[in-house]
Amino acid sequence: MTLTWILLACLASLTFSLLTSFWLVKKIPQSALNLMVAFSAGTMLSAALLDVLPEALESGQADVHWLMGC
Repeated sequence: MTLTWILLACLASLTFSLLTSFWLVKKIPQSALNLMVAFSAGTMLSAALLDVLPEALESGQADVHWLMGC
């Protein structure tokens, strides 16, 4: 019974979020949407690269000045 409630809640939240996102996409101007997509792509790239940076510095093979662009 608990599993049924969990699955129903997941389905309800999925339906609500999809309907809300489709409605918001129609309301947001294309230029603002392009800006948001570019910002999110840059955020994901920087998070991925900053996650790898400590391992690159710990390995001892990477020059700190070269990594930082100095």
